[in-house]
Amino acid sequence: KHMQAQTQKLESKIAHTQETETKYLERHQQKQRNSLIRHQIKDTNKLQAKQAHEMQKYEKKQEIKMQRKQKHMQAQTQKLESKIAHTQETETKYLERHQQKQRNSLIRHQIKDTNKLQAKQAHEMQKYEKKQEIKMQRKQ
Repeated sequence: KHMQAQTQKLESKIAHTQETETKYLERHQQKQRNSLIRHQIKDTNKLQAKQAHEMQKYEKKQEIKMQRKQKHMQAQTQKLESKIAHTQETETKYLERHQQKQRNSLIRHQIKDTNKLQAKQAHEMQKYEKKQEIKMQRKQ
């Protein structure tokens, strides 16, 4: 009987110890899982922060590229506009010179025509005067 009681006591102690160890192990495993989860969350957060930072750097680079392209395009546009303005100026000057030459030519032709007409009229007048003179001589 005493031995049975001792055995039961021992078995009860062993069972209690096993329960305690099992609970301890379960708590330990739970703590490890929680710790692992916390580390994963930290790592994920770090990774997300790093990715966000990289994205910002990339976007900034792209923005700078776009600004450079825009400046280049503006410079090209200005060059082109300047060229167009210069061409228009040149064409305007050419046209003005051409028109002036035409006016001068027209004036020269008008003067020639006027001189020819005056010469013709003068000649006609001389012929008329000559006829009149001959008429007058015949009458006498």
